[in-house]
Amino acid sequence: MKGMIAIIAGLLLVAIIGVSLAPATLAQGRLAAATNGALRLQDARGTVWRGEGVLTDARASWQLPFAWTIDASTLRAGELRVTLAPVGTANEPGGVVGIATQQVSLRDVRATLPAQALAAALPMRNAPALGGDVSIDAPSFRWTGTAGDGALNLRWMRARIATAAGRLDLGTVDVAIAPQGARLAGRVSNVGGEVRVTGSLGLTTDGNDGDLTIAPLPGAPPALLRALATFATPDASGAVRLTWRNKSR
Repeated sequence: MKGMIAIIAGLLLVAIIGVSLAPATLAQGRLAAATNGALRLQDARGTVWRGEGVLTDARASWQLPFAWTIDASTLRAGELRVTLAPVGTANEPGGVVGIATQQVSLRDVRATLPAQALAAALPMRNAPALGGDVSIDAPSFRWTGTAGDGALNLRWMRARIATAAGRLDLGTVDVAIAPQGARLAGRVSNVGGEVRVTGSLGLTTDGNDGDLTIAPLPGAPPALLRALATFATPDASGAVRLTWRNKSR
């Protein structure tokens, strides 16, 4: 979840970091510096007020072409409001992202990214290869860091995890995220695949946490059980539990 929010923030940063500058190409170096090289803006053109480019990572292992428009009228009220739009024949990303001193809001935001774009957010030193695509859907979402409303839905389609011991087919994984006071709480479940995934994810202004259980279906082959065992020590049923708590500062 932290990784997906970082992607959304990256889209917004393209506009924020260069809001008083032009042309849009000036945002390329600033975005890389602001995210310690994790996100890059390539092929930027236009201006910081209305432009387009390609969001990617340091290795260019995935790409998200997009266009942006900044609503200058909202700046006087202390809000930066950015409208995202697709490029060419694509129909994503889209929606409106707003950021004020103590609030982030999303309206009709939608985007789809390769799952591998989220690998850096996994709570392990050597993250496995991820397959499939993750879609973001936020019809209405608002969070101040202490309160909020609405929902942010993530769907990992054709979800796969490749390890040295084999590949796990997770089917379709859904994460339903909603503000709960000072915490963004995510409920995790899946359908299809070779395992059952249940648990929760959380995000606060101080860090992120998670508690996930991945359980093999009855009759699972030995290769799948070995793959699960690479994440944590299995219980008597072969299920593994992943828990973590990371502080951002």
